[in-house]
Amino acid sequence: MKVSGYSPEEAQANLSAAFQILQNEHAMLLTPSVTKLKNNLADVTASLKKIEDERSAILEPIKKANSAGTIERKFSESILLASMLKSNDTETRAFRDQINSLDEQLSPYRTFNTKAVTEIYVPKPAAYPKKIIGVLIGLILGCLIAAIWSLIRDKDLRELLRGNSAIDI
Repeated sequence: MKVSGYSPEEAQANLSAAFQILQNEHAMLLTPSVTKLKNNLADVTASLKKIEDERSAILEPIKKANSAGTIERKFSESILLASMLKSNDTETRAFRDQINSLDEQLSPYRTFNTKAVTEIYVPKPAAYPKKIIGVLIGLILGCLIAAIWSLIRDKDLRELLRGNSAIDI
């Protein structure tokens, strides 16, 4: 950023104020996005917990049947439980991928506010006004004023303007 001031201290204060305004604006723009991502992460985490609870409920009858040592379970029941487990695993993987994606989006490297990289630097020589520009403007204005003054003081020109066309040579 580049700002101006009548003194180095004023330029530094102006730059600090401008940067603070920029930082506040970026924080205001960043807050809703981060809040939305955090809410999405909480929802997905809750959904993952629910899916994991369902998996435990699906595995419970299988464990009971295996622990009792009975193989009298129906074939259709086994197929249904296997299908439910496969579906549950697919949903679990999808939720874990969403959680990983949201964690990456909420990473401090992606959700940081604007910050200064270096300290504020004010160069010693003034950036503006340039002395040469002031000298040129003064020279032009001086020549213009001198020309106007000489025209006003010229008697022959005044008489010519009044209407007397006789000029002595």
